[in-house]
Amino acid sequence: MKSNIEIKDSFKKYSHDQDKTRRPEQTVSWVRERLARLDMNILARTVRIDTGRLDIPVYISLCGEDATRFTGTKNRWARAPRLSSPKRAR
Repeated sequence: MKSNIEIKDSFKKYSHDQDKTRRPEQTVSWVRERLARLDMNILARTVRIDTGRLDIPVYISLCGEDATRFTGTKNRWARAPRLSSPKRAR
């Protein structure tokens, strides 16, 4: 099976907390722009659900109709490592 995937070097540009090629807010913006171009309803919205008591940012992503059909669930959640920023958790 032939693949169109090409692997290239990826130099790290953001290294607070973890090494990444983009800042967290750039990643969120980049993904949202691409999802908006699709003729599919994948991400309905993202909501922060933690209370701040443990200082661990927690978000839940509410799936759109197309994503729900594919995954069989209406939401996904993510948390960042302790002492991480809410921008990274999102």
